[in-house]
Amino acid sequence: MKELLKDFVNAKVIIWTMDKIYFGIFDGVEVCSYDKKISTLDGILELRAFDGVKELYYWKEGSRVYEFKGDEINSTTKMLGKVIKCENGWSKVDDGRGGKFYLPLDKKDGEIIIEKCDIIGYHKKTHQAYIKGYAIKDYAIKEIR
Repeated sequence: MKELLKDFVNAKVIIWTMDKIYFGIFDGVEVCSYDKKISTLDGILELRAFDGVKELYYWKEGSRVYEFKGDEINSTTKMLGKVIKCENGWSKVDDGRGGKFYLPLDKKDGEIIIEKCDIIGYHKKTHQAYIKGYAIKDYAIKEIR
């Protein structure tokens, strides 16, 4: 994992496994989540590391790095949940459906937002644009207006 993420030190990370999702930060050696340190790719189905300039997307069959160029469509997604506790730089979130997770953010009030870019592709014959994927730029807790 250290070699895969070498250009993403201090980047935010989301990891999907068979039974959990981890939010964390890569410290140069391992991904540090609230209650676990992850140093190998064993058991990881999907991983996204992002620093606002580029995103690494890893899945079991391969990986790609996407650098934000400005020709993407910026979008945001509001996550379900409410921050119920903050401690030691981590916010505990309850999604209201039985799920709980920790974000490496120390802020209690606001909506949980994932900022992403939809990657545009073009069909060769028709020149029709389509969204061929997405890359995550950031996640944050933003003030409710």
